[in-house]
Amino acid sequence: MSVPAKPTPDTAPFHIADILFVRAWAARAPGLGGWRVSVEPQDRQAHRVLVVPPGAEQPVFFISRRDGGVLIERRRPAESGSGLVIAGRCESLREAVQRLCPLDGDTLQAVNEYMEQAHPRGPRH
Repeated sequence: MSVPAKPTPDTAPFHIADILFVRAWAARAPGLGGWRVSVEPQDRQAHRVLVVPPGAEQPVFFISRRDGGVLIERRRPAESGSGLVIAGRCESLREAVQRLCPLDGDTLQAVNEYMEQAHPRGPRH
């Protein structure tokens, strides 16, 4: 019987708190038609976040762990051929979505307050 491989920093799923942050970010990020996000696979073990910006009908940005960080890839425009190109690298999923569409200070504060209610931090030692 084989033992499942231990997750590495590149294969470990994103933390549920980061997924909740991304969903709150999408609900508040500006743009006509709003930002939409989904995760792959469709469970609590999210390994990739798909981002649909305002005006788009399909995911344009794909965020995943890679090389010890977080990679943002962008779908090429149809006239440029198919596939993904690297759009940026970040330290965290939260930083990645903020790079796509930064929230102003008050809106970011509202997201952080929501996070304290939705996923409170445990006691600190």
